Amino acid sequence: MAVARKEITKPQDLAGKTVATRVGSTGSWFIFGVSDQERRRSHQVTVKNLDTQVLPAALCGGDIAAFFIWQPIGSRTLEICADKAHYLTDASGYIQGYLVAGARPEWLASPQGKDIATRWLRRR
Repeated sequence: MAVARKEITKPQDLAGKTVATRVGSTGSWFIFGVSDQERRRSHQVTVKNLDTQVLPAALCGGDIAAFFIWQPIGSRTLEICADKAHYLTDASGYIQGYLVAGARPEWLASPQGKDIATRWLRRR
């Protein structure tokens, strides 16, 4: 996912801005894939290496213009500051893959965790 501040409406708007990802992850590749796709050179953005749990606060606080990372970080950001952020793009056409869900065994073993996981899987 690419999640951006509301004023960023297209990839070209990222030129000269600071974006973030976990450097070395598929998010890094996605940043440069979007840059090349838009016929811009990748050095037109400054890339910050941030841990995933920091990305929503950095975007909502205005420290970065966008971030490129996997879900659920994007949806969590929209829960925190929907008035400031939106999905700029997903990885369609850039990355082929699958969405994988994970959960801690202790949580799944709890009655509440089992119920939530079962209801979530049935919705898919």
